[in-house]
Amino acid sequence: MSKPNLYGVGIFVPVSDLERSTKWYSEMLGFEITHRILKEKGANIGPIINYDGGIRGFALYDPDGNKYGVVH
Repeated sequence: MSKPNLYGVGIFVPVSDLERSTKWYSEMLGFEITHRILKEKGANIGPIINYDGGIRGFALYDPDGNKYGVVH
């Protein structure tokens, strides 16, 4: 079974220390925690999908049906 392609527009944040920033964002936002909170709040989201290269993501839809890709 083939995996879906990555899609959408990304928000890129410049950082001075990638390792430190990755740790900070992971601890502060927590990918699985964010997914769970969005689901509990009733957001229209898809399941977490594992992509090649260690990338994980899920779809998030706004009230107009616009699809956003949330990736980690």
